[in-house]
Amino acid sequence: MCTSQNICSIKFRREILFDEIHNMACLDILQTNKSVGIRRIEKVPLELECAKRTLFYTRDTEHKVFSAARCAQMGSCLQGACSMTKPDDMIDEFANALLYPGYTGCEPSCGELIWMPSTTSIVFILSYCPRTQKQLCVRNR
Repeated sequence: MCTSQNICSIKFRREILFDEIHNMACLDILQTNKSVGIRRIEKVPLELECAKRTLFYTRDTEHKVFSAARCAQMGSCLQGACSMTKPDDMIDEFANALLYPGYTGCEPSCGELIWMPSTTSIVFILSYCPRTQKQLCVRNR
């Protein structure tokens, strides 16, 4: 195929299958059933390389539970307090636990005030505290 500036090119699409023994193929270029050239195609080794992508950083951690009892008589345990506690609540009395990732929870309990049962709740934060300062990188393959 030639342009008006007399620049010629061949547009050809064909799938060539190579096997394990043959790594070269020859194409005979014909014009009006006459050979005008030969094109040799050689298969070169394909080298695959993974592009690793960082997903996140982490550290070796240990679980620590910080907890406190809340008593109704002291005004810190309100009716339905446990049902209102959310996993991401930040409780001021656990300031040191809030430095690390984790979650907050609350369990209703029963306490005694001079041989009389009373409602209490156990508020806790489960924190993932680092064992070392070494960061670990998690990547995909």
